[in-house]
Order: sequence, then C-alpha cells, then structure tokens
Amino acid sequence: MLTLSGLFILFLALPLFNIVLNTTLSEFWRQIQDPVVLDAVRVSFITSTVASIFGLIFGVPLAYVLARKNFPGKIFIDTLIDLPMVLPPSVAGLALWLILGPRTLVGSWLGAQGFQVLFTWRAIIVAQFFVASPFIVRSARAAIESVDVNLEKAARSLGAGRFYALRTVVLPMASGGIVAGWIMMWARAIGEFGATLMVSSNVPGMFPQVLGTYTLPTAIYLLFLWTISGAVACAIILLIIAFLFSILSKRLLIKRRK
Repeated sequence: MLTLSGLFILFLALPLFNIVLNTTLSEFWRQIQDPVVLDAVRVSFITSTVASIFGLIFGVPLAYVLARKNFPGKIFIDTLIDLPMVLPPSVAGLALWLILGPRTLVGSWLGAQGFQVLFTWRAIIVAQFFVASPFIVRSARAAIESVDVNLEKAARSLGAGRFYALRTVVLPMASGGIVAGWIMMWARAIGEFGATLMVSSNVPGMFPQVLGTYTLPTAIYLLFLWTISGAVACAIILLIIAFLFSILSKRLLIKRRK
C-alpha cells in the first residue's frame, strides 16, 4: 500500500516540481517583469476577484435557499449548479459565446446599448463566474447545513427577522465554510482557461500587441508559442497561487469542523 501511495504521489508531484526546475531564479525574475506577464497577472487578479465577489453576492443566498428550503425542482436546480464544474471548458465557452455573440439576442441588445461584453475583460469575468461559482455555492451550502436550524428558529422566536437571524446567527457560524468556498472559487477562476480563451480576444497572430484580455492561463498558451521561459514563469505563479490557496481553504474547513 505504501509503495502504491508513494508512486501515486510521485506521479502527481514530479510534473509540478519539474516546472520549477525548468527555470532559474534570475530568469523567473526577468520574465515576470515582462509587460505581457505583468498585464496577465493584473488582469487575472482583477477579474477573478470581481468574479468571486459576484459569487458571494449571488452564491451565498442560493446556498441558503438550497440548504433550508424544499421546493419542486430542487434536484434539477442542484444538478444545474453542478454542470459548469463537469462540463468541458470548451462547451462552457461555446455556450457563453452563443449567448453573448454580436448576432445573438442578448449580445445584439447589449451592443445596441453600447455595452460590449464579448472579446473584452468583461467576458473574462463572465466566464470565470460561470465555471467557478459552483464552488462557493457547494461550500456555503454545506456550511449552512451544518448550523443547527433550531438556533435560527430560536432567534426568530425571540423576535428576530429572517434577515437579522441569517446575519447574526447563520452566517457567523457558517463563515469558515463560506470563506473557504470563496477562496476555492477565486483559485478556480484565476486558473480558468478554456472558456476564457473562447470569449476573450486571445488571438495568437495579435500576441503580444493586444494587452488587457490575457489572463495567466491564456498567456501560458500564447507564450508557449512565443517563448517557453515566459510560459514557465506564468505557470509557476499559478502553481504558487494554487498551492497556497488550497492549503488556506483546507485549514479553514478543518477549523470549521472542530
């Protein structure tokens, strides 16, 4: 058993550590000062943060409804929320393109209002929110379900309104799971590639002249065709982010269970 476990861990770790071994500290420092890499970092951090904020605004109320209410079609809604996590990213990107494209009902209406989404940073936020929001819904729902419903009922019986009881009883007790879900959503959003590639203006022939719509994952794809050292630098940044945020979310979940 230990041998098989060791082989499996080695299989997972070796490719990841090999990324780091394919550069030097001086080369990594030089590459992350490149305008393309800096712009990709800036766009990735801004868009993933905005997308995850939307996840809090819309995902936590939905998580509360799913955790506390029973209604017709709940299984359908529950399954629908899971779909972005299991769909191939290309399918997610195509779905967004077909609704936001210039000749679609939504896309043409937005264009008539002078509000372009497709092939802009806005499309990146939409794609990240679409594929990553299930993470916060799932985590927040589990956290809210772990809060004894009788505590909420007791607060209501003492005169607290539904929102007040939610704000003062449920959310504080479920905060660890909600924050962990937000962290997982942020990390998933910043690592999104397939859907982002299809709805933002990541055209190899225009790279790197068109800045502002390259995220770190799409920059890796385009830099791989341009310079491998730049792709490695972006990959290391994402690797560090994924490692640190995964540890943080796990610690929060462990703390919540104690």
